[in-house]
Amino acid sequence: MCETRKRPAIFEGATGASRRQVVATLAAVGLAHFPGVTRAMAQREPVDGTLLVRGEADLAGGEMAWRVVQDVAEAGDEAIFQRRALGFTVNSSIFTDLLITDEATGSAYRLAPDEASFVGEGTMQRRESLGGDAEQYLRIALVQATAAGDAGGDRMVYAGPGFAAPEGPVTLSLERLDLQEGDRAHAGTGLGDTLILVLQGEIEIEEGEAGPITQLQTVVGSGISYAAYSTPWGTSITSLRAGSSVLIASLQ
Repeated sequence: MCETRKRPAIFEGATGASRRQVVATLAAVGLAHFPGVTRAMAQREPVDGTLLVRGEADLAGGEMAWRVVQDVAEAGDEAIFQRRALGFTVNSSIFTDLLITDEATGSAYRLAPDEASFVGEGTMQRRESLGGDAEQYLRIALVQATAAGDAGGDRMVYAGPGFAAPEGPVTLSLERLDLQEGDRAHAGTGLGDTLILVLQGEIEIEEGEAGPITQLQTVVGSGISYAAYSTPWGTSITSLRAGSSVLIASLQ
């Protein structure tokens, strides 16, 4: 779920300096007396993300977009090689490892729950569940904008808007944020849009200085509910719920 709302009226017309003064004043008298003020005003040190994986790619340029799909890794002989898009494989299961095998090299490695791997454009790869049954996982891809809505027969989680991508070598990175209620973090700008994907919990993001505020939230207790957003701006992220888990994909 994604909701954009206006900034509280207390900030309307305020400059950067005056906004900081408002925050200081509210902190002194207690935020509890101002229920319309968001938790983004809480004065905490930003939380650093954990780098899960990064990889190099050579882009053709033009309009590209982020795409997130929920796929299924079959068990045993049911798992087959398929051509994969540029991006990341995320093991979103709770208990089951995945076995990732590259056809060209024959190399194979295990992907534990909450781990991710980088995949180059066009790689022939098999993704196998090491449990007794098929297991769901996430595919995050950077694709041509015209292909953003193509889930390949699987469940679409997010088809992002197109943005102008550079031509030539880039680095794709995937970070993870684990946040408690009131924690703040920051997603910097890159060479194109940055993808913010909420695996669980509820966050509030503010795009740029005094930019719009958007709320992203998942369904409590659901293993298949995700919320995503794509933005070209440096973005402030505030957790509105304990145990919020967020992935940030970017290109540099």
